[in-house]
Amino acid sequence: MSKEALARRVGLPTFTLTKTCESSDPNSIRRVISTESDAVTYYCKAITVPTIGPFNCNNLPIVVDANGAPWREACLFILSRLENAIGHANMKTFVGIADDLAAFRRYVDSECIDWTVFARHKHVRPTYRYRGYLMVKVGAGEIAPSTARRRMLTLVGFYRWLVAENCLKPEYPLWNEKEVYIQFTSEVGERRSKVVKSTDVGIRISKQEDPYDGTIKDGGKLKPLAINEQEKLIQTLVEIGNTEMTLIHLVALFTGARIQTVLTMKVRHSRVELPKGATEIPVICGPGTGIDTKYGKHLTLLFPRWLYEQLRIYSYSDRANVRRHRSARGEPDDAYLFVSSHGNPYYDDIADTRRFDAQGKKRYQASGAAVRVFIADRVLPIMQEKLGQHFHYQLHDLRASFGMNMTDGQLKLVENGVITLHDAREFVKIRMGHERASTTDGYLRHRKKHRLVRQVQQHYEEHLRGLIDLAKAGGSGQ
Repeated sequence: MSKEALARRVGLPTFTLTKTCESSDPNSIRRVISTESDAVTYYCKAITVPTIGPFNCNNLPIVVDANGAPWREACLFILSRLENAIGHANMKTFVGIADDLAAFRRYVDSECIDWTVFARHKHVRPTYRYRGYLMVKVGAGEIAPSTARRRMLTLVGFYRWLVAENCLKPEYPLWNEKEVYIQFTSEVGERRSKVVKSTDVGIRISKQEDPYDGTIKDGGKLKPLAINEQEKLIQTLVEIGNTEMTLIHLVALFTGARIQTVLTMKVRHSRVELPKGATEIPVICGPGTGIDTKYGKHLTLLFPRWLYEQLRIYSYSDRANVRRHRSARGEPDDAYLFVSSHGNPYYDDIADTRRFDAQGKKRYQASGAAVRVFIADRVLPIMQEKLGQHFHYQLHDLRASFGMNMTDGQLKLVENGVITLHDAREFVKIRMGHERASTTDGYLRHRKKHRLVRQVQQHYEEHLRGLIDLAKAGGSGQ
């Protein structure tokens, strides 16, 4: 069976939710469905959402079966989820849902399983069989445990929706279910608990964290670069000579900004008049500013004056102007500060992702892929020549590097008695934009932990050296 003959995800360049209506309706649109023997004509009109307008979007992911026909139930499920998120939908979320359902459909098709039939014996039911299949794939190393867990969670959500909408009435239970209490820490650090429904088809991942893997949890596992690695990275970027990529790296390293924040800066953000004598220039980010942040939080980035001046010079440069002239936004101050040589943004801001393109010309959402490709193809080969093949990094690691640089500076002030440890912690927390102090504590523990490891390693090496010296002395005496 060829790849094209399998169930898969496809994207609709444009999608507008409609409902049928009479031809006399002033907003009616005539549609014709042609078949081999006949043609069906009907009329429809767009469904509007209060305060938003027509329910439409670009690049809607749907699932088609092996024959290329839309899988009705899966498409309706995706659409229902989109309806709940209209106005703030992130299409990448729905791409993931479609991929998960397409993977399930490929499995049941290959095994000739009727996904709507739930027999008396639970281990022949589609949900249990698919869970077993995923566990085999995990055991063989073909998929990650997290991928298997996500696919099963998507499938459970899909079947729950089918039952709730009376699209499926299984003869026997989909799975065994129970209520469990889970504890979690709120954004303000309070310990709370809530009741959730747990199924016996869920895939649980046993995590064993390596306390000495050199990473910090800050919106994912980040690995701060050592000072010498940071120096060689900057040297390498200068050697390559790509102005935009160099500035993008510098902003991440010297402000701690995440990739979506760096890449959604606009020209106007680099043209603020510089206060006399100021060593740091504040730039406000978040909703209403034109700069995206994680979870839409408001925060202020502090740019070193020298770096902000570099951005300002770049924004007026011929190189930047040529790129912006090729951009859809043109020359205004609201244009992206960093765009590709073709004028395309490296990362679409929230406003662009929600703006409907009736022509459907844009087939994907920019999310920093060009930066990641540049790192993989241009930067890493040179860095690995300098530091060894073991060296790897991602742009997000520069945020952790910024945090550790700041932490080290604050800890020196604590050691000299200038400030307290609490002062240091609060300073780093504010500059990093952390909601939870526990995230900031990860930076403090990271430095303390690795100092301890180096001390233990040093003592162990000294012990070994002593044993070797004793062995040599004993050998010379014979």
